[in-house]
Amino acid sequence: MPIEPKAINLYLSEVKVLPQWKTSDTADVAIDAMIEICTQCHVKCCRSAEFSGYPEIEQRIQISQIFVALIDDAWMSSTWKGFEYTYASGGVGLVPQGGSSKCRVQSSKCLYDRYRVDFE
Repeated sequence: MPIEPKAINLYLSEVKVLPQWKTSDTADVAIDAMIEICTQCHVKCCRSAEFSGYPEIEQRIQISQIFVALIDDAWMSSTWKGFEYTYASGGVGLVPQGGSSKCRVQSSKCLYDRYRVDFE
């Protein structure tokens, strides 16, 4: 019987905003590229384009091994996106759970428009 690879979950911190709000010119291209990479690599992509509530955000981050933030000015203006990054990096959650703070993902990547910043 062949060994099945362990499932990998990627949390994609992105912003979908109202059409009248300006996002970066590269936002849709970057989102599509990340989804394509996930598909090709058999990685489950947990998208966060719309606010789903803090308990669900925390749960999705907890089950993810990878956190990727596609940052532009719209992302920077969102308090919930800042929370996602802070929580994934080991910051305090909003849902009472007890325990200690620790980095919750194995790898974090933040992409700002066309510039890449790695945190490992």
